[in-house]
Amino acid sequence: MNVLAPGGRLCLLNAPSGGELRIEDIEFYRRALRISGLNTLTYDSVRAVKILCKVGPVGSG
Repeated sequence: MNVLAPGGRLCLLNAPSGGELRIEDIEFYRRALRISGLNTLTYDSVRAVKILCKVGPVGSG
């Protein structure tokens, strides 16, 4: 999580192995971080792409 800038966001597109994600909640609070998730199984591919385009670019830098 250290790669996220203050106010940054982490987007999950699939569940982590085991279905758990462990985070330091105080770090998220103090740095105003956000986690967003998208269950693409509930959408067709066209709708999922539209949603992902709204999320914005990832992996830049």
